[in-house]
Amino acid sequence: DDKFYDRTKDIILLKNTEGEYFTIEEYKEKVKAEQTNKEENIIMLYANDSESQYSYIEKAKARNYDVLIMNGALDNHFIDLMERKIEKSKFTRVDSESIDKLIVKEDAQVSKLTEEQQTELKPVFEKGLDTKEYTVQFESLSETEDAVMITQPEFMRRMKDMQAMGGGGQMAFMGDMPDMYNVVVNSNHPMISDLIDDKSNAHKEIIAKQLIDLAKLSQNLLKGKALSEFVKRSMDIIK
Repeated sequence: DDKFYDRTKDIILLKNTEGEYFTIEEYKEKVKAEQTNKEENIIMLYANDSESQYSYIEKAKARNYDVLIMNGALDNHFIDLMERKIEKSKFTRVDSESIDKLIVKEDAQVSKLTEEQQTELKPVFEKGLDTKEYTVQFESLSETEDAVMITQPEFMRRMKDMQAMGGGGQMAFMGDMPDMYNVVVNSNHPMISDLIDDKSNAHKEIIAKQLIDLAKLSQNLLKGKALSEFVKRSMDIIK
C-alpha cells in the first residue's frame, strides 16, 4: 500500500547477515560506494536462508559487499515495492548470478575459450541434464570463481515465490512453469580449459558431471539417487 509506505518509510528497518539494522536511507549510504553498478543503480543483495546460501554470502563479503536477510513471508512483495519506490535501486538475491555478474561495474572479461571451443564443450555439460530445466551457458568470469555454478534467474524465482503465496495473472502462469536454472560454466577457469585438451570423451563427461553435481549440491538440488551416484563417483575419483 503506497500510503502506508509513505507513512512508514523512515522507520522501516533492514537487517543484514551481521545482525545490524538500518533505515532505508542509512543502508543506501552504507552500500553505495561498493554496490553501485555501471548504470549507477545501487544493488542491494539479499539472502533468504543464511545457511543454504552461506557460500554465496561469503563470496559477496569477500568483495566487500553487504547482504541483507529477507526471509519473511511477505518479503518478495516488500522487495517489489522497494524497487518501485527507491530510485536507482535494485534488489538481487545473492545466489541469482555469479559473483562477477551480481554487480556489473565494467565490461565482461575476455574469454579464454573461443566460440568454437565453447560449442564443442556444451554438449559434454548438457549430457544427462534435463534441458527443459537446466540451460548451459558459458561466461567469462574470474579464474578464481568456481568452474561451474548454478543460478536461478531473479525474475522467474521471484514470480514463482509470489505465486506460491496466491498471486494470480502472470504470477499464476509463472508458477505453473517448471523450475528453471542456469548452469554457468566459467570459461576462464583452468579446469574448463583442461577439458579442451582432454582426449578422452568419457573422462570429459565424468569431470563435467562431477562439476555440475558439486554446483547442484551447493544449491541443495542434489538428492536421492543423484546424490548417491555423486558420492560413489567421488569415491571412485579419489581412489
